[in-house]
Amino acid sequence: MVRPNTNFRVFLNLASRGDALDDVFTQNRIPLHCNSVGITTGKQVLSFPVPLSGLVTGESLIAALDLGMADKSINLSGVLHETVISKKFVKDGSTKERTFTAFETAQLLHSYVDSSFLQPDQNLNELIILYPARVDKDFDFHSGVTANTELKDLPLVPFSYKVRDLDHVGGASLGDNSYYTTLPGLGGENQFPAPINSSSGNETNIKGLKGFIRNFNTNIVGESPFIEFTLDFQIANLDLS
Repeated sequence: MVRPNTNFRVFLNLASRGDALDDVFTQNRIPLHCNSVGITTGKQVLSFPVPLSGLVTGESLIAALDLGMADKSINLSGVLHETVISKKFVKDGSTKERTFTAFETAQLLHSYVDSSFLQPDQNLNELIILYPARVDKDFDFHSGVTANTELKDLPLVPFSYKVRDLDHVGGASLGDNSYYTTLPGLGGENQFPAPINSSSGNETNIKGLKGFIRNFNTNIVGESPFIEFTLDFQIANLDLS
């Protein structure tokens, strides 16, 4: 298993990257050096107390209705430093690669967060987080991996909310589980991500988390060449708009 040729594990994709740049890893993709990654999944269940439920038994009850909703967000914190940014511009198809200072990278990101979906060269609409993994979609070890393989030698997989194939059972009420693995238009297709492997050709075509940046904060201290940052990313299906 060959790891991708990069020292970064967190990336922001521009909307202009699309599918046309699947053969180029760096273009229209901004790497981030993160010290911590906070992932929050908040279950949205409608609940309400049942009137008079405690009169007889002395124990009140709360009824709950699970409609399959959750709020998902990610908080990143880290350090900006000199960063190589490669762009292919929608305007004329030209490509440029330049080394930005930490201050320039901060300004660039602030200006991009201030944009909208109408500016594909500025709209940061996808977050990629790579993590080491042992177990594949079938609950087997990845090829060449055992229970004793060290973390540094494990293949990298992009974080997602997909489940492994054997977990995808809908129960009697849903019948054939093939129905909801490919819900059209809602991002419901269930394909647990494969390892990012430069030898298999999927290193550049990484499926990340779609959404938008809710907050981006930077802290400039003295004459330090580095800039601390925090970033709040809201996971959302923007295709519904």
